Amino acid sequence: MKDVLSNVFLMVKRVKKKLETFLNENHHLKEVTKKGSSTFVFKVLATGAAFFFNLILANVFGAEVSGEYFLSLTVILVGLIFCKIGLDKSLMRFVAEYVVKDEISLVRDLYIKSVLLTLVVSTICIALIQLFADEIAIAFFGKSDLAFYLQIMSLGLFPAALTSINAAALKGLKETTFAAITDPFLFSVFNVVLIYPLYLLLGIKGAAYIYVVSQFLAAGISFFLWGKSFDLFGQKGSMPYRKILNTSLPLLFVSSMEIIIKWTDTVVLGVWVSSADVGIYNIALRIALITSFILVAVNSITAPKFSELYHSGEIKELEDLAQNTAALMAILALPVLLFCLIFPHWILGLFGNEFIAGTNSVRILAVGQYLNVMMGSVGYLLIMTGYEKTMQYITLFVAFFNIAINILMVPILGIEGAAFATMSTLIIMNLLGSIFVFKKIGIIVFPLLKKTRSYE
Repeated sequence: MKDVLSNVFLMVKRVKKKLETFLNENHHLKEVTKKGSSTFVFKVLATGAAFFFNLILANVFGAEVSGEYFLSLTVILVGLIFCKIGLDKSLMRFVAEYVVKDEISLVRDLYIKSVLLTLVVSTICIALIQLFADEIAIAFFGKSDLAFYLQIMSLGLFPAALTSINAAALKGLKETTFAAITDPFLFSVFNVVLIYPLYLLLGIKGAAYIYVVSQFLAAGISFFLWGKSFDLFGQKGSMPYRKILNTSLPLLFVSSMEIIIKWTDTVVLGVWVSSADVGIYNIALRIALITSFILVAVNSITAPKFSELYHSGEIKELEDLAQNTAALMAILALPVLLFCLIFPHWILGLFGNEFIAGTNSVRILAVGQYLNVMMGSVGYLLIMTGYEKTMQYITLFVAFFNIAINILMVPILGIEGAAFATMSTLIIMNLLGSIFVFKKIGIIVFPLLKKTRSYE
């Protein structure tokens, strides 16, 4: 036993040494991993808090109420995309670009105008949901109880949008730790803290209020962190609304298609299956998403770095960073994939016996998420290098594909059909993204393929 432990220790030591040598030879990756360590910790904590919240939600409220919560959340997240009108992605890109160019005054004006635009659009979205909640709940889903959840949860739209805006601005400044705290750590933690008190106070209706109160608390702290990182009261430049919207609106389209891709499975399930089945599927989905949380964590750090390298003309370094981060993510996500493939019964059993029906869905979804990680950050590469319209066309095609395959598979296979449709959609989206990254930027992201381009 002593010899085995000694050999394991030596192997870990060799791997650590090789990793340190590799990072020293790739200074951009070293910068990303160094800055990403604290970000990674907060992403892990946020993922753990979200998992714990879903665990409590399922055990306290049951599969049916959980299903109603997730269906309502789907509608609210669609509204949130319109509230942000693509400003979260464009703000990150512009802030990173203007900081490199030392045009700080433009950042101030850009931020203020982004918040004002978000406030106006959020007010409109809230009013529309309040007016048409019954129609959405009954005519579309055939579930009258959803109207209450929609009306209450819609009140959290503006604070949720503001939190995203603040997180994007912090990422542009490379304040990645504050950005990770802002989104999604704060919201996830407040969800866990509030779930029992609001349940005891309001019963099953407390599920709707959790979302709203958590979003307001997260928005307040996110604004404080942004103010701590950036002087909002210095000299202000002039950033035309037209320029902001010319960049953000194509990204709104991309985000809209992304939310369709992300939530079509839940919506289609809501039409064809019971609320309980929707709840089971969404728990399975959230378990599988743990496989790809590393991608979310890395994207928040590498996205501004992609913009910096591209606008500095360092294309070879950009390719190296994209490939190396993809390889590193694939290695880190592999243990989670294996756990989801081998022990799905045990994980789902924690949520209650009725959730074990999602076993096959966890396996299928975990494979899809792992392939998503392995293909790298192709979407952010296109957006951060100015090819947001190309990403727009990709997401449009993939969104239609996702709708079609869900409508085809869900009536036949139920939640397993939705899982297969989601996995297929992720594969198609990443393949198309990789092809267009090579065509437009001339780089290869997939870590198992050799770099073929010659750089002068």
